[in-house]
Amino acid sequence: MTAALTRSGFTVRRASSGEDLCNSLDDARVVVLDNPYLSPDEAVTLRQRRTATPLIFLVADTVDDRVRALAQGADDYLVKPFDVAELLARVHAVGRRADRTATRGTIGVLRFGEVELDLDRHEARVAGQPVPLSRKEFAILALLARKPGQTLSRAEILADVWGTAEMATSRSLDVRMATLRAKLGRPQLIQSVRGIGYRLSPDY
Repeated sequence: MTAALTRSGFTVRRASSGEDLCNSLDDARVVVLDNPYLSPDEAVTLRQRRTATPLIFLVADTVDDRVRALAQGADDYLVKPFDVAELLARVHAVGRRADRTATRGTIGVLRFGEVELDLDRHEARVAGQPVPLSRKEFAILALLARKPGQTLSRAEILADVWGTAEMATSRSLDVRMATLRAKLGRPQLIQSVRGIGYRLSPDY
């Protein structure tokens, strides 16, 4: 895997521990995590330290592993065994999305109730306190915040946040929403609309 990434023009740095991984986040364009079984402390540190760096988990072909990866903040995952060509395609895809986000220019700050989203810095705050969100969690919340009270279908959210070229399911979205609600500490902020999708509460 390292050799294939190097041949494709990437500079690869191997992290030997969870602490080493967290210390290298600021310098990385994309992080590929081959051992997703982080300790509770490592998982907390990872969520606190990363915001804009895309994270790809390499997981076993089980529902538990895929759900765990999403809950720990993965932007994408790849089931083992996999073809190196697919890994390279996913690394390029999440890297391009990160670049597009970084070059969109100043967009401003979205505020609703006690929640504030700084779209330039990719930072979220609730009642003035920082809330560490993964890229996809932040993208989902920003998408809903731009259309408060409007119900967005699952297909709309998946297409906007995951991209049409990526494999994504309603289950992936449900896991993200559950994690996002828990992090915000405002369970009524994001409402489920049965049979359709999600919306930001107009009464919040």
